[in-house]
Amino acid sequence: MKAQMKNVTFRLELSMLQRFDEEAAAKRLNRSEYLRELITEHVFGKDDDRTQGQFDQLHADLVLLRRNLATACAKLLVTEGKIDPQSARKWVRQNLLQ
Repeated sequence: MKAQMKNVTFRLELSMLQRFDEEAAAKRLNRSEYLRELITEHVFGKDDDRTQGQFDQLHADLVLLRRNLATACAKLLVTEGKIDPQSARKWVRQNLLQ
């Protein structure tokens, strides 16, 4: 059974409408189909996979940043703090990598 549908009408600035038309054409959709898809995905979260991918990338970036910070701190402790490398690595593990 086909879902019952009703029209929704709203106004947009001409520049926004032109951009939506361009994006719809790129996807080979008409304006109505494109806007329905766009609104449905936004409201019902169909872009969850993309969001999860962004979180995964952010997590990977943070892990790399922490490792780089730990390396830099260990190097500074050895060169400027005059601490032996083993003690510097131990300090970094205890204070930055837990």
